[in-house]
Amino acid sequence: VPPARMATIWRDRLWLAGTPEDDIWFSQERAAGTADGWEFNEALTTGWSDGSGPIAAIAPLSWDALVLFRRDAVGVITGEGPDPGGAGAPYIVQTLSYEKGCSNPKAVTRGPLGVYFIDAATGRPNVINGGVVTEIGQGFESYTGLTFTAAIHERLGAAYCFVRNCDLATRPLQVRRIGLDPRTRSGGEAT
Repeated sequence: VPPARMATIWRDRLWLAGTPEDDIWFSQERAAGTADGWEFNEALTTGWSDGSGPIAAIAPLSWDALVLFRRDAVGVITGEGPDPGGAGAPYIVQTLSYEKGCSNPKAVTRGPLGVYFIDAATGRPNVINGGVVTEIGQGFESYTGLTFTAAIHERLGAAYCFVRNCDLATRPLQVRRIGLDPRTRSGGEAT
């Protein structure tokens, strides 16, 4: 198994991305209640060549879908996948968008409406739900050029937020929250 920059659990498998070859590794399904480690083999891999740059983030949308991000593309994996030896239906990435994407894994979170992310090109929040990528940034300015340090779903009403550091040269320790109410699809920034 190659080194990987990111991992997640989806469909009782451990998923690895951000490998030196930019491929996606997944383990055999792990039986409930077992204490054994994750088992991998070279047959349990897939790839995704759409978009530019390396795979930047992965996030489970639901039991049925795993979302992948490149800077300028969003893809999704669905289905049950192959058996432990790699036989059967392979996992294939279906590209949902060639216009939206995310380059920072800390700008992705899951919430009540789907997987939320800050688009790398526009700096505005988006959500993926039902195989559709939708910008939900009414009330938001463009946040390109900022470094997001966390993306979390908060239980403050129905809001979620992206946490970012301000410009460290001018405001060194200030942290701001960018929040959105999914009921109204509007939001803004708060200290």
